[in-house]
Amino acid sequence: MNSLPFQKFLSSLFGLFQSLIKMGGISHPIYMLDRNEAETKRLNDQHRFLVELSNLIHPSIPRDLTAVADLGTGTGIWLQDVANLLPNKSVYLHGFDISSTQYPQRHEIPRSGQKPIPLTVHDALHPFPAEHRGRYDLVHIRLLTAGLKQADYTRVLANARALLKPNGWIQWEEVDHTAFCTDAVLEPAAITRLRECVIEAMLKLGLWPFAPQRVYDVIHTSGFTDVVRETYTTAGKKYLRPTAQIWVAGVMRALVPPSMVVIGQAEDTRQARGITEKLIGEFEAHCESATALVNFGVTLSMFIAALDQTIMATAIPTIAAYFHSSSGYTWIGGAYLLSSAASACIWAKLSDIWGRKPILLLAVGWFFLSSILCAASTSMEMLIAGRALQGVAGGGLLQLVTIIISDLFSVRHRSLYLGLMEVMWAFAGGVGPLLGGAFSQSVTWRWTYWINLPISGVTFVLLFFFLDVHNPQTKIMDGVRAIDWFGSLSVLGLTLMLLLGLDFGGETFAWKSPQVICLIVFGSLCSLLFVYSEKKLAKYPLMPMDIFTRFSNIATLLVAFAHGFVFIAGEYYIPLYLQSVHGSSPMGSGVLILPLVVMEAFSGMFTGAIIHRTGRYLELIWIGLVLMTIGNGLYIHLGVGSSVGEIVGYQIVSGLGAGFLFQTPIIAIQAKVSQEDTATATATIGFIRNMATAASIVIGGVVFQNSMGQKKSSLLASGMSTSMAAQMSGDSAAASIESIKFITDPEQLLAVREAFAWSLRNMWILYTCMSAVGVFFSAFILKTKLAKEHVETKTGLNVEKTPVVEQNAHSV
Repeated sequence: MNSLPFQKFLSSLFGLFQSLIKMGGISHPIYMLDRNEAETKRLNDQHRFLVELSNLIHPSIPRDLTAVADLGTGTGIWLQDVANLLPNKSVYLHGFDISSTQYPQRHEIPRSGQKPIPLTVHDALHPFPAEHRGRYDLVHIRLLTAGLKQADYTRVLANARALLKPNGWIQWEEVDHTAFCTDAVLEPAAITRLRECVIEAMLKLGLWPFAPQRVYDVIHTSGFTDVVRETYTTAGKKYLRPTAQIWVAGVMRALVPPSMVVIGQAEDTRQARGITEKLIGEFEAHCESATALVNFGVTLSMFIAALDQTIMATAIPTIAAYFHSSSGYTWIGGAYLLSSAASACIWAKLSDIWGRKPILLLAVGWFFLSSILCAASTSMEMLIAGRALQGVAGGGLLQLVTIIISDLFSVRHRSLYLGLMEVMWAFAGGVGPLLGGAFSQSVTWRWTYWINLPISGVTFVLLFFFLDVHNPQTKIMDGVRAIDWFGSLSVLGLTLMLLLGLDFGGETFAWKSPQVICLIVFGSLCSLLFVYSEKKLAKYPLMPMDIFTRFSNIATLLVAFAHGFVFIAGEYYIPLYLQSVHGSSPMGSGVLILPLVVMEAFSGMFTGAIIHRTGRYLELIWIGLVLMTIGNGLYIHLGVGSSVGEIVGYQIVSGLGAGFLFQTPIIAIQAKVSQEDTATATATIGFIRNMATAASIVIGGVVFQNSMGQKKSSLLASGMSTSMAAQMSGDSAAASIESIKFITDPEQLLAVREAFAWSLRNMWILYTCMSAVGVFFSAFILKTKLAKEHVETKTGLNVEKTPVVEQNAHSV
């Protein structure tokens, strides 16, 4: 027989193995084979072939099963055949696989009785969630060792053992790559040489060629009884199609290794449970240490974005005074928030196209460079431009961290990790004002930006080396062509023009001026163009319009808008009150704002724990909105004579309420969309919230400036000079806080502080009303059951939407 075709066959076979290893198919937990009809057919044909060789369920295993799990389920065909085989039509069947790549489409999901069989993404090397442990009579494993190292067999078995009820069964099917049955096609010497080649090749690939014997040994020594090992040969089996080439038929009949089945019954003994628990404990400890650096890197990404917002609260008055810029007070923060809002959806879509990791690294690098620009600024214009670039990067960091957490955990479990992110945000909120005040007062305000560089550098290194998420490896030009350019430009237009129009109105220009009218009109027009683009033009839209088809989702977005509009006001304008009315230094105002951020952290962490434990979130939204409304209503009473106790107490109430609302609207809207739409839904709510925070700073600034303008006459009446009164009123007021300390006349000082207190009181009325609007719309949010099952999120242009195979949510 000519051996050349056979050598080509071997070469292509091992080339495939090598390619899979390089691409991450074996050492990396992602299924890298194609998702197409040919691959699905191959898996299904493989199943039928193995069933023809052996049995669907070994005869030793009883048929009165009530729950069956299938590891490495692929297309779910084994489960479908088991559903047809077992007499109990109400048996609970559940499939697990390392990836959803080969899961069937929604209408093709295998069914058990009237219900679809749940298919869950889970790596068998990781312990299964607690709700699955001790649940199944039979765990079926097939053809896993090709992707496992020898040391992994024990881990997989331990995790599978944990799924079993007492006296449950394991059925593990593998192919023996070292044994070959013969139909006299090859001579014995050729078969021996082939066996040696296969063993050598598998060892070079880091795989263990003696898998069947190893599997048998592992099962036999792991607390199982009645362990049976059976081998089925392919000799004489007519499994190939008649149209196959003769040499292929002949070689394959000689070369396909025997199929081996090992079954074992779990013995409910202390020893068996001890072995399983020990292995699970050891591996969980290993996973915790391996993922600690990843969690730290993702957390730092959140921290640098949060710190950049909170550190400005106490530094802005000093910076505005340094550049002698009255408008700078508003625009140092406004430029950041505005650009952050405008770019939020764009970052999310870029991560869908090119993957989360490269886009997150881009955002960190962007933030690093823009921080240098801010720190080196020589004018207010240069600083505002740098802040705008920082806002673009900061918006990406906040969005991508939330999206990555949503990718990695189920709807119910991710609340705990979002709560931990709230703790990091609060830590930044506590440290930021202190650092901002200390740098401004004792060193230089430029250190509020230089401090970002070492933190960003460490973050980049950790993410680069340790963050391991799906990478679609989309080509640059393919991704560029897929970007929704029209939608991106229109969302930038509506954000910039609307917020600029609101900011200019009444102070820089009259509300009836052509400048303000044109900005608001054309900004509104851009919003219409954006909706049209997303519905009719965009192949990969930035914002799925389907989200807006449910009024519950609309109500959730309005609640998120109200929260974003209100909570940022406390963090931004309380320091202004403390420095202007209460007479605190920048450092002192940083200390006095700690109750607000600490309570936001506490309630955010508490909320995450409650949702994780109970799955309830709607009640938390109601509680948070009511407390936030009360807290902002209390701010209205802040005046010249307010005590430290009042200031701290009001912040505690407001901070508690605001902390309840950081993640609950996100959970509410994610629960009502499929996993594939989680990123865009998260980006949508992030865009709404960012728009709200940017609008809050701008509109709050307009209210404050107009109110201060009305107090000019009272300042003159106190005997203040015209130039000083002009400096202390209107759009110059916020930038003149440093000048207050030089006013020595008690009557003039009282008039200035009363003017600031009255103007800020008008702002708090606005924010209290907006919070009450949130309370109203929260009544229209529907309660939803949160899923515990996690479905893997795939990114890239060529990924077809796979179903959420266990219903994620249902309205109540």
